[in-house]
Amino acid sequence: MMPSGVCSESKTCAIIREIVIPLKKQLGWEKISNKMLLDYDNFGRYLDIPSLTERCVGIVGDLEVLCEDGYDFDDYSDLKTCSSRCYENYLTDQMSTTIDIRSVSNKQGALRVIVEHNSKLAYFYIPHRYIKHLVSSKSGGGSIRATISRRYGGNTRWNKQYESGQMPRSFYINKLDQYRVPSFTELATITGENTWFQLYGGE
Repeated sequence: MMPSGVCSESKTCAIIREIVIPLKKQLGWEKISNKMLLDYDNFGRYLDIPSLTERCVGIVGDLEVLCEDGYDFDDYSDLKTCSSRCYENYLTDQMSTTIDIRSVSNKQGALRVIVEHNSKLAYFYIPHRYIKHLVSSKSGGGSIRATISRRYGGNTRWNKQYESGQMPRSFYINKLDQYRVPSFTELATITGENTWFQLYGGE
């Protein structure tokens, strides 16, 4: 599979390590060694990571991959993968780390989002009814833009859940963390218009 878009080495390797390797048998790749899969220069750079990740979601979530305009799966949900990027704020002279989930305004169902930051992945399930409230007014093309922070702040109830180990995380994204799911399995299998927190962590 040749690449349909540019994927960074850290994003590619993180997806292969956390998503693809556990599903090698289902993908028919059980004879390919983990070392080879993680060899970016000789293997990973030639993979179509977005399509491969869609296949993995379909396998785990028992979803048919359709790749139609506005949705990727037969439940009308769409998969987005993105990496963090750093930029300098010239007004404050400080560096910020952001993510940009692009072209989401035309989506017909929920968003299944995978974010790579410092070679680690986080997973988010955003029901369709919440998408328009997250789109940045400055994006023009209908993008969700958010800032990554090293420490968690805000909702105390969520803090307690994280501290108890119910929902491990590696980084906090300011306006997306309420849509976080704890693993790739939950990302692929959750459906409907409720967030993971509403279903399993709410009052």
